[in-house]
Amino acid sequence: MFRLKKYAWVIILVALASNSWAQSRVVQNLTTFDQKPLHFGYRLGIVGMDIDAEFNPTSQIRGDITGMNWGFAAGLIASLRINRYMNLRALPGLALGERVIKFNGQGPDPIGAGSKEQFTRKSTYVELPLNLKVKTRRINNYRPYFMAGVAYRFDIAKKRDDDMVQLSRHNLFLEAGIGLDYYFQFFRYGTELKFSLGINNLLGDTPDPTKQVPDYHDAFKSLNASMVTLSFFFE
Repeated sequence: MFRLKKYAWVIILVALASNSWAQSRVVQNLTTFDQKPLHFGYRLGIVGMDIDAEFNPTSQIRGDITGMNWGFAAGLIASLRINRYMNLRALPGLALGERVIKFNGQGPDPIGAGSKEQFTRKSTYVELPLNLKVKTRRINNYRPYFMAGVAYRFDIAKKRDDDMVQLSRHNLFLEAGIGLDYYFQFFRYGTELKFSLGINNLLGDTPDPTKQVPDYHDAFKSLNASMVTLSFFFE
């Protein structure tokens, strides 16, 4: 689950920085860039992956979500101008990372009281975020913005029949974030902090008991993915 308070300082910094930039006038770069009906670019990013879990109250096993694990993301940008202050963006790409669940036995078999097991799921997402970018007035060579949208991610990482927890490959997210564009002489650079909240249950079917002890999987009622992404845009 996101600890949104930890990221609130980012919004404050953007607001303070915007006020300071407005105090002086400089030569503006790429003055017609935002008038293009369609433009392209690429993005790189750091992505943190987490899971929000609802546990099965009848299970004698408890899973401990270890917290956010960091990975890497890269992709393309296709941005369609709607008007002076809004763009519709498609951001196809790949995201790589992992999630870790630690199990603690609190009863009889399969793992016994006091024993511990760990499940690690590496993910390689083919992702297609689609979002609306709402920009403020340009301040010299800077322009803050907000974004919101949806994203579909399909996990192409190898899935094993004997995984302790079976997860769905299909992930649907609601997304929101803030960013800041910098206009240089020959290109525009942007930094964006985005939060993604999974809205579908990732928990798959109970594994085959001949290949895996199902009690690990049955320790959960539902699992929802969550992500935070720090992206760097080059357009």
